[in-house]
Amino acid sequence: MNANPEYASLARLVESLRPWLDRVVIIGGWAHRLHRLHPLAQPLQYEPLATLDDPPGNAGARRREPG
Repeated sequence: MNANPEYASLARLVESLRPWLDRVVIIGGWAHRLHRLHPLAQPLQYEPLATLDDPPGNAGARRREPG
């Protein structure tokens, strides 16, 4: 993960969800920010979007039954 401390709480969340990552979807501003870390992402000259309505601890989590 990126050494930027801004991503530290998200990294802890993702690590704690490791057993369920096949059921996790990252949404909102975090998805936009994480896309920039992908090796094929284009470098952009502006800061990524941010949202204040869905904190990293929530990460857009919704309960869904498997199946």
